[in-house]
Amino acid sequence: MSNSNAIQLNNKAIDAISGGDLASGFQILLKACADQNRMSKLERTKPRENATHHSTLLHSGNHNIFEYTFEDCSNQLLLPSFQNGSETPVTMTAACRQKLGLLNLKYVKINSMLPKSQIDKMCRCGVSWVIGYNLSIICGILGLQLPQSKTYLLRRSLALLGPIHRTILKRRSHSTFWSTLKIAVLNNYAFVLKECSMETRKVILAMEVLLQKAVMADKVEPQDADSFQYNLQRFKGVQARRPIFEYTISAAGAA
Repeated sequence: MSNSNAIQLNNKAIDAISGGDLASGFQILLKACADQNRMSKLERTKPRENATHHSTLLHSGNHNIFEYTFEDCSNQLLLPSFQNGSETPVTMTAACRQKLGLLNLKYVKINSMLPKSQIDKMCRCGVSWVIGYNLSIICGILGLQLPQSKTYLLRRSLALLGPIHRTILKRRSHSTFWSTLKIAVLNNYAFVLKECSMETRKVILAMEVLLQKAVMADKVEPQDADSFQYNLQRFKGVQARRPIFEYTISAAGAA
């Protein structure tokens, strides 16, 4: 699958999720992720001609090759149920909704002003991590909502987040988007680790340090900072009061 097609599928999946069709978004991202993995394995044995080396995309100053934006789908928490591909909707319990409130539900969309022919010559690393990250969020949601598949889905989310969080943390936080993304990745990584009954101390500490730096550098929106701070307290087992604005924003988004 070409980069341009992968971008189209990713954005189509996020549009479906934003519209309340979690099952369709999940299936689209599963296909896109499988295709990306297949192409990556193929390219390791037979590199593409004229493909741009991944270091150009990850470490140079050419940050405008792809434009990454957040799509906030936290209104999903207000839905009483969701369709999982079967005729019977799965009801979201209050306990499940409370847990999922700790998961950052800002998905990532990709745009580019470059022609498709040029995009398709780029290394796919600038696209693959986005698809994997978005899929990890859905796996986390479904892992809590489908008890019979919880272990598999949470482990899948963990497997996706592991390499992504290591890659993203290497990037310079040259904008509010990248600072927020780094904290969001660590937030979700800590969430899934906790649900898998695994050690979270190092991840929580890294998240706390990054959040402090981002706040001091004014590279995180105040509402996001408050939300992340609340989650940190919950991850540590400290009772905290959820910021009131979150419910207001989510309610407006669901209207």
